Amino acid sequence: MNFWGWAALFLAILVVGTVVNLLLIRRVWRSGKRLRSEISTIRRQVKRQ
Repeated sequence: MNFWGWAALFLAILVVGTVVNLLLIRRVWRSGKRLRSEISTIRRQVKRQ
C-alpha cells in the first residue's frame, strides 16, 4: 500500500473510533443520569423513614 492508502486507512479508523466513542459516552451518560436519579430517590425515602 502506498502512503495515501495508509493515510486513508488511518483517517477511516480515526473517524470510526470517534463515532464509537461519542455513542458510548452518550449511552454511559444517560445510564449515569438514571443511576443518579435512582440514588437520590432512595436517599429521600431513607430520610423519610
